[in-house]
Amino acid sequence: MLVRMNALGTCLDIGNLTGRLVTPIEPVRLPACSLSTTISAGDYEYQLVYAPLLIRGAQSGYFAVGLSRDFILSAWASSRNAVVGVTAGLALASVIVGYWVARQITRPLDELVAVADAVSAGDLDRRSTVQVENELGRLALAFNQMTAHLLHLYQTSRQLNRELQIDAILQIATASATDLQPQTEAIAIVPDTDGWRFRVRANAPLNYATLTEHALTTLPVNGETQLVPYTDPLLAAGGVQSALVVPLLREQQTIGALIFAHPERNAFSSAVLPHLQAIANMTAVALVNALLYEAAQRDAEQRRAILASISDGVIVSDARGRIVLLNPAAQQLLQPVLPAHADLSIHDLPLTGKEARSELFGRPEEIVTIGHRFLTVGRAPVCMTDGTRLGEVIVLHDVTSAIQIDRAKTDFIATISHELRTPLTIVRGYIELILRQSASALDAEQRDMLEEVRQSAIQMTHLVNNAIMVANLDAGQIEVQIQPVALTPVIEDALRPYRAVLSERGIQVLLVIPDDLPPVLADRELLKQALSQLFDNARRYVQQGQVLVSAGVDGDTLWLAISDTGPGIPTEIMGRLFTRFQRVDGNNSAQRGGGLGLAITRQLLELQGGSITVTSTPGQGSTFTIRLHYIKEQRSVVAG
Repeated sequence: MLVRMNALGTCLDIGNLTGRLVTPIEPVRLPACSLSTTISAGDYEYQLVYAPLLIRGAQSGYFAVGLSRDFILSAWASSRNAVVGVTAGLALASVIVGYWVARQITRPLDELVAVADAVSAGDLDRRSTVQVENELGRLALAFNQMTAHLLHLYQTSRQLNRELQIDAILQIATASATDLQPQTEAIAIVPDTDGWRFRVRANAPLNYATLTEHALTTLPVNGETQLVPYTDPLLAAGGVQSALVVPLLREQQTIGALIFAHPERNAFSSAVLPHLQAIANMTAVALVNALLYEAAQRDAEQRRAILASISDGVIVSDARGRIVLLNPAAQQLLQPVLPAHADLSIHDLPLTGKEARSELFGRPEEIVTIGHRFLTVGRAPVCMTDGTRLGEVIVLHDVTSAIQIDRAKTDFIATISHELRTPLTIVRGYIELILRQSASALDAEQRDMLEEVRQSAIQMTHLVNNAIMVANLDAGQIEVQIQPVALTPVIEDALRPYRAVLSERGIQVLLVIPDDLPPVLADRELLKQALSQLFDNARRYVQQGQVLVSAGVDGDTLWLAISDTGPGIPTEIMGRLFTRFQRVDGNNSAQRGGGLGLAITRQLLELQGGSITVTSTPGQGSTFTIRLHYIKEQRSVVAG
């Protein structure tokens, strides 16, 4: 429909689509600034789109185009679904395109995060597959390179940590450095007996291998890592033009050097140098450990060589008694009793010594019999400076030959003593018979001579008896029968042979023994012989004064003291007085003994579970104190 409007906005119906003239409608005032409006004409509504009508620059009215709203709405109704569909499709397409664009941006980031998480978890073989020509692609490439270097260092570190041989360490270091910079060679300078020497890997090039033929007097390092154009004559002759030198440090002391050598000048660029230094530092640590290991191995070999050369058996056990070292001599000595299993314990070996009472020839008192061998056992704990016990060292000494010789000597002494005692007894008997029956036929001088012969025979008989007693003690032929023994009668019996001699010298013998003294646990005959030795010792050394015999009870033991007024005992021999052949100087008379009496006394008392001690003041006398066990019940009865 065409509508013509005047300047006042009057709307005239020009015609409709059929060309007929319609009734004029009421004038409508149109908004001056509106481009479209809706008007009503009768029962119809029209949607107008209009514009100002200008003629020769002056507005004459409006030019408008209008459509019935029914037509417009029917057209919209028919195309609404298509519009909604197109709109929805466009919206969905925009969402899909947005998601795709977002994924193109976030997918590389997610992959980089996943790779970073995997690498941080220890999967150093993981690599990023991002390959885009932007910042993310360059980031992924840098990350892959960093991970590759990290994996390279990690693998090198693991390989170095597994090796303790210098040649193998140099081989690993060379291979790792060559991956970074071809033609790089690892060379070590290690201590030698006369300075320093070069060490290279087994399959090093010839120009480097010849370096091992030369020695150095000084190290080419001043205590810190150096990157230098190498000018050392030896290395320069070997073709080294540039090198990275790293010191080998132990407790802040330089013990060697590591050199990464290259035949070109300025071979190590700033891009390679940090990684090469990292490899060098790891290699230096491994070389220090290898040097320490080699030193420990040399020390161990020296100790093994020393132990192997020792004729005595050496056994070393840990704190739990397990044997950790057994030298060849010990294996040979213990062969008859070594267990078949490999896990040996010190408790599996019969190393408990048995007491062997032999002092005549200096043989130790405790020996172990293994097979046909006699061994002495020496034990010493192995302790740290803080007192922690690490184990024990046991030394076995084969004394079979010494014991056989000792036994032969003992048998010889016993045989000779027995053979001497018989003629001495006959001589002594005949002399006494002559003195009794021919008293009137002999003058005084003859009688003195015969008496001197008789005393000498008695003295020799006493020495022979002591020698026989020593032989019996060493051979273990002394039988001991412990039983309750009254002490006073034994003292009287032992003292009786010496009373007359002591009285002739004017020596007074005093017995101060309580009447309620309990019986002692002892062998009567052995106790009598021990007391006889003490009284004989008093007879030999006491020239005047008295001999006092006293007794009493002290706790669990009964003590018996024999005090004399003899010359006393010098302090320097007090510690060895009860060993054999010890005699006090100052008595050179014929009555001087052979130095066996006190040793025999000690052994006889120890066989009975007793002991003997001595106190002495030179020039004033000595006191020998015997201690024996007694029957406490008997003492209680006597005391009650």
